[in-house]
Amino acid sequence: MTGSAVDARLTVLPPVVRLGFEDGWMLLRPTFLNLLRPVLIVDKVHIGPTTDLGLEPFGLRDPLVRLPVCRIAVVVAGNGISLWIGRRRSRSLLAAGWFDTVNPQGICANFGQVIVLLGDTYAIEASWSALWMCEIGIARINDDHPWASS
Repeated sequence: MTGSAVDARLTVLPPVVRLGFEDGWMLLRPTFLNLLRPVLIVDKVHIGPTTDLGLEPFGLRDPLVRLPVCRIAVVVAGNGISLWIGRRRSRSLLAAGWFDTVNPQGICANFGQVIVLLGDTYAIEASWSALWMCEIGIARINDDHPWASS
């Protein structure tokens, strides 16, 4: 092995992802954009590929058409929120986050659904116009989980 080959391997670093808000999570009240449901913004790096989740591009959608119901289920427990895919016993965890300054149970109380926005939270924190680059859908809250509060 030559010295230049070793040097080339050592200089290649994995890309660093910068997260906005509280480590890539933000929960907003139902008054945000007058969506009438709590809005959960999650960084796309927590979820991975979103092609099979039933979301649509926020910036390209027709505002006169109802938001799609996505395949994500949201569980709110204490100051934590977890995102799941699948139904009943065959669910798989997509991501989970905990909030220091926000009470998810208080914001999501009396709602059976939450708006989910997946995108680049660092870009959104820098400029709210980055919301248009997110993917959006409606997710069920606390559906079919025996440990979740009603």
